[in-house]
Amino acid sequence: MAFISSNKWMRASYGKNLRKKLKEKSILKIIDFGGYPVFEQSVDTCIVILKNKKYQENHEFYFVNVPSNLKDHKHAIKYIYENQNSMKQKDMLTDILVLEDRKILAIKEKIEKIGKPLKDWNVRIYRGVLTGFNEAFIIDTETREKILENCLTKEERERTEKIIKPVLRGRDIQRYYYEWKGLWLIGTFPSLKLDIENYPSIKKYFLDNFDIRLLEQSGKKYPMLGFNARKKTSNKWFETQDNIAYYQEFEKEKIIWQEMTRRPSFSYDSQKFYTLQTCYILTGDKILFLLAVLNSIVSFFYLTKICYSLSDVSNRWIKQYVERIPIPEIREENKILSTDIQELASKITKLKQSNHMYNTQDLENQIDDLVFKLYNLTDEEGKIVRKTILYDQ
Repeated sequence: MAFISSNKWMRASYGKNLRKKLKEKSILKIIDFGGYPVFEQSVDTCIVILKNKKYQENHEFYFVNVPSNLKDHKHAIKYIYENQNSMKQKDMLTDILVLEDRKILAIKEKIEKIGKPLKDWNVRIYRGVLTGFNEAFIIDTETREKILENCLTKEERERTEKIIKPVLRGRDIQRYYYEWKGLWLIGTFPSLKLDIENYPSIKKYFLDNFDIRLLEQSGKKYPMLGFNARKKTSNKWFETQDNIAYYQEFEKEKIIWQEMTRRPSFSYDSQKFYTLQTCYILTGDKILFLLAVLNSIVSFFYLTKICYSLSDVSNRWIKQYVERIPIPEIREENKILSTDIQELASKITKLKQSNHMYNTQDLENQIDDLVFKLYNLTDEEGKIVRKTILYDQ
């Protein structure tokens, strides 16, 4: 049997049952085209060839990972025939399917053995705020000032000012820094159980600028008016779409990052910024140490082995993958090493905050070298890691 399909089943959570089923058969070959454009549509493609019978104990199958930058199909076919690798089918995981050379798999296993998954650290990971209608809930500084000026009393102004929060979008967050564009979030979270009558200036802003049917969370469609209401929830028309019961976490020291990016782009925030749904935040202990390791080349390497990419342009740095990155615990034997890593992360963060254009590559390279030591990776293993992910210098 031979199938052509999207390659997302190899690593996405919804493909777990399929991976388990395929493991029961005799796989002959898997060709993963990754971001190479087999078809005109931007679909990441793979070919699976197998026999409908149970595999033997030592059965091996062949696989090929096709680079995305090949010139044309002729070169792709040539590459497939000249670059076939093999792996034992019993080594195929049902959790994820990693088609890699044995040396690379050995490095991955070493990282897993030495590190502890991020989710088992004393940290909490949350997604950014989903408003359901950013055009209304995300405002610029001028609009914020108008809303505050329209408050009739000092008490109303204080109440109103308190729930309008500075906000970052995914595109605002970069590696070790962020650029705030003067945007604010009207934080009418359902978990706050606000009475809109206590915020007449915000109510006026909503109703003066938007049809209330756009704001309502009824799921209704209005084709004659050219718009639809927000999706159906039990929340009120002036509230955000998500409950955001964890809103206080945004006020803490934290790591923030955007969901889709090629390289790890984690940044440090102590200024109580909120983020939108295309971002994630992490709060807890050892923030600067974790920031450095998550931004390191080892983190980059490991994530590319457990998540699926988007046409070789971006990786999905979402919670279900990031929380699985193994990070060595800070112990007596690596305490000095860990402290050095943390201090470098602090230095880079301060330099980037003062000047986003400051070149910190040398300091980041130092972190990479120290992180290699943290995982007990040899010089040869370090070279393989760098070569494997085509690290962007």
